[in-house]
Amino acid sequence: MPKLNLQLTLHQLVYHENEVYISLVKVAEETNQTEYIFRKLNEQYVIELQQKSKMLSTIMEPVIIVLIGFFVGVILVSIYLPMFRLSSVLGG
Repeated sequence: MPKLNLQLTLHQLVYHENEVYISLVKVAEETNQTEYIFRKLNEQYVIELQQKSKMLSTIMEPVIIVLIGFFVGVILVSIYLPMFRLSSVLGG
C-alpha cells in the first residue's frame, strides 16, 4: 500500500493561494509536527480573514452611506414635489 502524502494531495486537489502553506504541510509531515503546524496555519488564516473582513467593511461603509443618502433624497423629493406643484397651481 502506498504511503499517503497530504502535501501532494493538497497540491493536486485544493485551490491554494500561497505555496508557503503547502510547503509548511510538507515540512510538518517530514518532522511529524502536523498538529503544531496546523494550529499555526489556523491562526494565520484567522488573522487573514479578520484583516480581509475589516478591509471589506471599511470599503463598504461609505458606499452604504451614499446609498442610504440617495434613498432618503428620493423620498424627500417625492414628498415635497407634489406640495410645490400644488402651491404653484393654487397660487398661479
